[in-house]
This record gives sequence, C-alpha cells and structure tokens, in this order.
Amino acid sequence: MTTTSSILPLDLRLRTLEARLFGVPPSLVDSTGTSSSSIRHQKNGLAGASDGRDGHESDARKGATRRMREIEDSFDRLAGQSDGLKRLLEGYEQYRALLALPTNQPSSSLSATAEGSDPHPHHSEGRTESATTSDFHESSSLSESDLLPDRVKLSMVLEAARDIRGAERDLREIDLLRKKGVEGSGSLEDLLPHRPLLIKAVKEAQTRSAELDRARRDVGQLLMRYNEFTNATSGLFVDIHHRLEYLEARVWALERKKKKELAERY
Repeated sequence: MTTTSSILPLDLRLRTLEARLFGVPPSLVDSTGTSSSSIRHQKNGLAGASDGRDGHESDARKGATRRMREIEDSFDRLAGQSDGLKRLLEGYEQYRALLALPTNQPSSSLSATAEGSDPHPHHSEGRTESATTSDFHESSSLSESDLLPDRVKLSMVLEAARDIRGAERDLREIDLLRKKGVEGSGSLEDLLPHRPLLIKAVKEAQTRSAELDRARRDVGQLLMRYNEFTNATSGLFVDIHHRLEYLEARVWALERKKKKELAERY
C-alpha cells in the first residue's frame, strides 16, 4: 500500500509531462466513444501510423513508470552489495545539497525577465547576460561547506573521526622521525661501496652458523652419552652397596653363631 501510494503521484506527474510534450492521446480525448463511421473511413489511411504512434506513446508512458520501478529495484540491489551506496541512499536527504547545483535565482524569474516587454531588446539581453554572469560567479563562489547544514557537517566529522585520529598519529610519528634525522636515505650511499664485503661477511657468518649448529649437535649427543654413563655407574654403585650390606649381614650372623657354639662347648 505504501509503495502504490508513493508511486502514484510520480506516475501522475509523468503522465502530465508527457501530455504537455507529446499531446493528449486520442483515447483520452474521445471519452464519449461516439465517433462517426465517415470520419473513421476518412482517417483510415492514417490509422496505421496514428495507432503506431499512440502505441509507442503508451509504451513510453508505461515504460516510464516501469523504468522508475526498475531503477528503484536496481538501487536496492546495489545498496545490498555496496555499503557506500547504501549509506548514500540512507543519507540522501543530508547529501542532497551536494548533488544539486546552487541557484540564487529561479529559472522562472529569469525567463520572465528575458521575455518581459522592453522597448530596447538589445539592452535587455545585455542586462540578462550580466545578471546570469553575476549569478554564475556568486554560485561558483559558494563552497561545499556553505551548502551543508551544521548537523550534516557534524555527522560527517563524527564518521571520519577514526581516520582523522589515525592521520594525526601518523603525522606525529613522521614529525618524530624528522626530528631524529632518520628521514630520507641517510648514509646509505656511503655504505654502497662496502656491499661486496658485506656479502662476503654474510656468507662467512652463514658458514660459521652451520659449523656452530654441527658443534651444538655433537655436544648434545656427548651430553646424552654422559647422562647414560652416569646412570649406569649409579646403578652399579647401588647394586654393589646392596651386595655389601648382604655380605656384612651374613658375616655378622656367622660370627654370632660361632660365638654361641664356643660358649656352649666350654
């Protein structure tokens, strides 16, 4: 219901403009439907051309509304695909001032001035041209900020606040680097003659790094063997300790037995 009510005024305006440009179709003028057969026979020769022209006008009249609907549907599809176009369509009322050319004097007043009765037409043409030139200079002197209201400017600044903060941070970093004197190439040109030596030193460093890796692997393997040897030696000492304890216990038991036998004998 809302779509029909919003399209109906636009359709009526389009039909009115087409009626003014191309004329009213015969189907609307001949509303009573009473036309004599003699007039039909007299105009029978031009019937094909007039029917083709009326059909073309009706197609154009129908196509205008249909084109408007297709354009609206295409805008909806594009808005779904592009976030920027979606924001533009949603805030069209805010950005409409930027999309329209500034005019200080309406066209109707200019046409009335141009068509007014003047006994000296050449002077009137000169005044019209000078007025148009002055209006053009006044309109060109207007800036984009003059066309936007304050709330639109505020919303645009709030939307760009993150970018503004990022740009300010980048400018501060650039200023710090400039104060430290690290901008530009610096002493890079003085180091270019030492490039062969640098390449040779890099290759030597890579070779030494490979040797250090091999030595590190050898040391790691040696430490693993040392750990295994230490564990085996510790196990042997523990086994010897247990055997000595067993032997000491056996010797002590035999000595007690011998002392007991000697005591019983004497």
